[in-house]
Amino acid sequence: EGYQRVVLIEARCAVTIAKTLIAPACISAQSELADSIKAVKEVSGGSVSGVLALLNDICAQTEVMLAAIKTLEAKINEGDVSGMIEATQALRTPVDELEGLIPDYLWPLPSYAEMLFMM
Repeated sequence: EGYQRVVLIEARCAVTIAKTLIAPACISAQSELADSIKAVKEVSGGSVSGVLALLNDICAQTEVMLAAIKTLEAKINEGDVSGMIEATQALRTPVDELEGLIPDYLWPLPSYAEMLFMM
């Protein structure tokens, strides 16, 4: 019973962090990139294929993350402890990918590199 409570707490925390910290940062990054692409095309008509590819990567991983949040919420509502563990791990995959795509100034949590070198 204690183990189940801990898993439930961790699953709820993962959902909250993803919804209130990470998703907004991803949306802000998408907006900034979209504005940048639009501005470059309007001003110079230059190539923005690399920036567009980055935007597509962020959008794709954000969608995977949002779907993983919904899955985790469903497992929480079902009280499925093993499902919560699997869904939490599935949520972590796109979040880890997004950490490498979102600029540091927008990323709301300490990065792995920052934690590694913190003293």
